[in-house]
Amino acid sequence: MGTDTNLRGTGWLSWTTRTAYLAVADLGVPDRRTLLWRDATGLARTDVPAAAGGGGTAETPGRPPMPPPAGAWRFARSGTDELAVLAGAVISAGTAAQRGAALRVREDVTDRRTVDVIELRATDGQVRYWIDRDGSLRRLELHTGAGTWAQVDLSPGVMPRLGPAPHPPATAR
Repeated sequence: MGTDTNLRGTGWLSWTTRTAYLAVADLGVPDRRTLLWRDATGLARTDVPAAAGGGGTAETPGRPPMPPPAGAWRFARSGTDELAVLAGAVISAGTAAQRGAALRVREDVTDRRTVDVIELRATDGQVRYWIDRDGSLRRLELHTGAGTWAQVDLSPGVMPRLGPAPHPPATAR
């Protein structure tokens, strides 16, 4: 992604199944949505017209369509762009395997809740966790290669049954 890319997205995350399904809008391309599916097998994404990708506006995209549409999904074992890295960081936040030097950065407020902002400096980069006083993760930020912070805001809720994941095309033998 370029340094002028400005993305907004919405969707679902399950730490139980280690799955994320998102509709992402680029403010520079408001008539398109990128659907992103991240699970233990890797990353899949497809580009669809905004109306087919959950609608909404580029500033506030709608939730991704259910079930995920069939079509031309692109698959990767693991993603290397910052959107894929951010999705992976959010999914891995639900595990106890985080390692690195942790530092409390500050107290802040998000969604009318007081949070502690904790920064984890690991070999693969800096991640900030916004944790409320009940111990719930409310925001995750990733320090990007462009020197900015990408963020995901989390709101507890009912996780819909996501249905089958997109699958890569069968290979001929």
